[in-house]
Amino acid sequence: MNSNYQQVISSDDIVEVWLRNNNVNTVVSNDTDLVNEYNNWSNYFDTPAKINIEKPSSESAEQFVERCTSNWYLPDKYKQLDIEHYLLDKCSTQEEVDRVATELHLYKERNMYPVLRWLVYFIDTMRSKDIVWGVGRGSSVASYVLYLIGVHRINSIRYNLDIAEFLK
Repeated sequence: MNSNYQQVISSDDIVEVWLRNNNVNTVVSNDTDLVNEYNNWSNYFDTPAKINIEKPSSESAEQFVERCTSNWYLPDKYKQLDIEHYLLDKCSTQEEVDRVATELHLYKERNMYPVLRWLVYFIDTMRSKDIVWGVGRGSSVASYVLYLIGVHRINSIRYNLDIAEFLK
């Protein structure tokens, strides 16, 4: 992956990309010959997918997040959601408030508030449609914030799980 979170491929990867019919719209390579050959074969087989030449990014982290999240469907109610207030209102003890504050600081450092807002919308939508989802798995269960949103049902405070396990 490069700084734009695009998959960078080599000539060894190209056959797998082709055979698996992966979405190559987010795939780049700095190998001009490889890109040209792949795109020529794509034209020959009338395949719309093309690989692009990797170019260094000049955008800031904020611009990158804005570009990536600008095409997400998110109702205005959720775009304007004060995620800090939303989560802190769900806390009933000082320990929970402290944990949420710690995690929110880490999420904010990583510019992940848009992701948290989208998750609130997603979980609300699933609940309103009576869609069942898993109890939780992987390192995400170390996040108390995700527990409060409803992404999983593992109380990371109760089990003394370290948020660092999730936000490595």
